Amino acid sequence: MLSANQMWVNAGSRVLVEAVSVEVKPGEVVAIVGANGAGKSTTLKALSGEIPLSSGEVRLYDKRLDAWSTLDRAQRLAILPQSSSLSFGLTVEDIVMLGRMPFRHEMTRAESKVFVEQAMERTGITHLAHRVYPSLSGGERLRTHLARVIAQILGDGNTEGRILLLDEPTSSLDLHHQLRILEIARTLASEGVGVLTILHDLNLTMRFSDRVYIMKDGRVLCGGGTREVLTTDAIEAAFGLRTKRIEVSDLDHPTICTIERLSGYQSETESRNN
Repeated sequence: MLSANQMWVNAGSRVLVEAVSVEVKPGEVVAIVGANGAGKSTTLKALSGEIPLSSGEVRLYDKRLDAWSTLDRAQRLAILPQSSSLSFGLTVEDIVMLGRMPFRHEMTRAESKVFVEQAMERTGITHLAHRVYPSLSGGERLRTHLARVIAQILGDGNTEGRILLLDEPTSSLDLHHQLRILEIARTLASEGVGVLTILHDLNLTMRFSDRVYIMKDGRVLCGGGTREVLTTDAIEAAFGLRTKRIEVSDLDHPTICTIERLSGYQSETESRNN
């Protein structure tokens, strides 16, 4: 598994993440939700080793994350950031092939291309393989980078025990592709991958995640099984919204409806701006 224990991240005198403990195990989809500025993306970056901890620890398979070599870590753990900038005229296939870099000494390019083609097929971008990156739409770019990290997670063909971190993977996608991306996450989990993802849509969270952590002001308010944690009280505490959970007879998960925004509530971002 990938786990953080009492993880703190500071930026100068400002605390970005405070005493956060989270984990993701192979075979499950775990969501992190919370208002803007809650510390979600910082948590993912710290879990991937992109930014250093001020205190606490992150462990990958019961070994401190910073004790893994960069190569060994990349063979087991991949992260899709919130945004990926690239100005070179590489083709989509070339970018997806970058996900195979951790395996460059173990496989030929032809062998890796099999996994690149699988990743593009999973994300529905096979038809874009020879398009140059700058010509893509925002949604197509996101799916290209998703295919890149999937190509990385596919490893040597055995996905069991690998970890995938997704930072708002549905943010620039239409409804059809939002569902497709999260269906991909569930499929990867069924193949033994542990998926930890940041989501903003609570109904998608309810539908696709096994467990959820709710964050506010850099801390975890609560965590556990999605149905048990996403209560109206927890949503009100995290988002300042009065909501209602509705059981729909032909759905196997509740639907969350927003009723009103509570007066006087300010998110962390709004508090900083004021």
